[in-house]
Amino acid sequence: SVCSGAFILASAGVLDGKRSATHWAGAQVFARLFPQVKLDREALYLVDGSIWTSAGVTTGIDMALDMVALDCGSQMKGKVAGHLVIYKHRPGYQPQFSALLSAQIDAEDPFGPTVAWAEANLHKPLLVEDLARISGMSPRTFQRKFKAQTDQTPARFVMALRMEKAKEMLSCAQSIKTVASSVGFASEAAFRTTFKSYFGVNPSQIAATHM
Repeated sequence: SVCSGAFILASAGVLDGKRSATHWAGAQVFARLFPQVKLDREALYLVDGSIWTSAGVTTGIDMALDMVALDCGSQMKGKVAGHLVIYKHRPGYQPQFSALLSAQIDAEDPFGPTVAWAEANLHKPLLVEDLARISGMSPRTFQRKFKAQTDQTPARFVMALRMEKAKEMLSCAQSIKTVASSVGFASEAAFRTTFKSYFGVNPSQIAATHM
């Protein structure tokens, strides 16, 4: 399936018990209608056995290129990508959109300055107390209101900012050591472990994808 086509497969029972992707705009409804499906809200596309699902129209192209590679090899995939004038093939594990963009908050919202401050200080610990202070709230009130606004805990939100910034820096040929320090990790080893847990791949693989 491509994009919201996953709704059709799920309605037919094809996705029961399987991992699936669909467009982010319909993910909440999809999860409510089909709790038996293991929805991955982040993936560009997924393969579970013989079932392939993608998040959107253009990600369907990325998925199709992987199908070509599986059937005909990577060289043929490269030729097809060139014919389609696609600069880079995106692996399915990449998120549908950057947390730095998806978590944008209206300028008039009280959390706007807090988000901007956090993005500029990712090299620091960024405790809840720090974020609450910037927002002019008590830590408990801040956590409650922030979760209600963003549907994420402050800690999860900050980690998303760190990981997206790290991915951006790696794609610009920054060393893993430099990236780890820039996004608040005391050791390169801890950064590698967290990065792989978050994206499902090693930092070096992200760097290689954007070479």
